[in-house]
Amino acid sequence: MISSIVKNITLIALPFALSNCVAPSYNDTYPAAYNFFLSPNVDAETQASVVEAANEWTDKTGVQIAIHNGPATCTGDWGCFQITMASEDTLAADAKSEGYPGHPIGIEYDSGSILILAAQPVLENQFIVLHEMGHAIGLKHPCEIGPDCKIYAVMNPVYEMGSLTVSCNDQKQYATLRKETLPSCSD
Repeated sequence: MISSIVKNITLIALPFALSNCVAPSYNDTYPAAYNFFLSPNVDAETQASVVEAANEWTDKTGVQIAIHNGPATCTGDWGCFQITMASEDTLAADAKSEGYPGHPIGIEYDSGSILILAAQPVLENQFIVLHEMGHAIGLKHPCEIGPDCKIYAVMNPVYEMGSLTVSCNDQKQYATLRKETLPSCSD
């Protein structure tokens, strides 16, 4: 069980409760903090990836993120997400039912669920978690908000073309959504 503090993120085991979470849309007010709950099937490497991703989003944007072990204990909270490992078949079936082509390696749902493909190499796993966590905090793929998907960003939908870390483009999208001052940064 994870029970340590990593930077400003505490990992906590909480009692069971059913979650019915809804993610924020572009036209709504965003939560002040986000809670990510790790399902029991999330392996140690993915747990570490979640902590690293949360630290990076916090460091680069100031967003507050708490990581918890166990089932989500929030109901109807926009900032509440359950992270679960899934098989390739499950992800492909879910992607098809949601209207996405291909074979995804991670999916974030407006319902508050994040599915991560099990048994990925560590580097890919870190990217998947960072990318899907970006969706959870309200970010979109660059080509969903502009004409170009060839933008250097962790939110790029093509793993091989994107950044492996939160880029200036990601930080700018985050700040723009929240009507905050754009960061001065360089990649």
